[in-house]
Amino acid sequence: MKMTRPLATVAALALTLPLAACSSDKSEDASPTSSATATTATAMASADAMASSSSAAPAASADGQEVTASTAGVTFLAPSNWMVLSDPSNLDENTLSAAAKAVGQDPAIYKANLKQVDLLVSSTEVKEIGSTPFTDSILVARQTLPGSQVPADEMSAAQFAKVTGASSMTKYEKVSTTNGEATVVHYGVTVKDGTAYGAVVFAPASDGDYAVITINATEASTVNELVAQVTSSVK
Repeated sequence: MKMTRPLATVAALALTLPLAACSSDKSEDASPTSSATATTATAMASADAMASSSSAAPAASADGQEVTASTAGVTFLAPSNWMVLSDPSNLDENTLSAAAKAVGQDPAIYKANLKQVDLLVSSTEVKEIGSTPFTDSILVARQTLPGSQVPADEMSAAQFAKVTGASSMTKYEKVSTTNGEATVVHYGVTVKDGTAYGAVVFAPASDGDYAVITINATEASTVNELVAQVTSSVK
């Protein structure tokens, strides 16, 4: 499979923001909460900042809360107690600067990365990968892809995983959804002294293109559960 510019951009987004926090030195004034939140897909400065910047919480049910990535054009269920942040690049400058500092990135570069994000859904629970704080998250890229750019087999999926910076592709699968067949690429990635796990879901949207949904977590089993929740409800 030829790695086109849009697909390469999506591949880079899958891990660029989460790994920014993992590869940076912890500053002395960075709290564990802000560092952990920074390690999520968009590395927000703090849970409080994310909550106050979010719109009203989506309706929740026993199966989860329904969240929408309006630009990508998909809606799906996410864990009911997770924080939801639409268009995170619109956070105020102070919050963005604090988040950039937490991950050791230039604020301008950090904000440019966030402009590629349509939706972030993040756990409020601080976990650890080795000695690195980390929070599980779901990220939806703003840019969608035509079907021709979705990995069509294990070989192209492995190539995609390599471009993301993942240590290895662990599984490639096709899953039925309301709008058609989704492609899921599972991977593992080295995070300092441990391993994080993730999956990129290429989910068919109503307009015929594919939304790109990235899931990152501390446990492979959690990734599997989130993939099942997303693919069974995405529309």
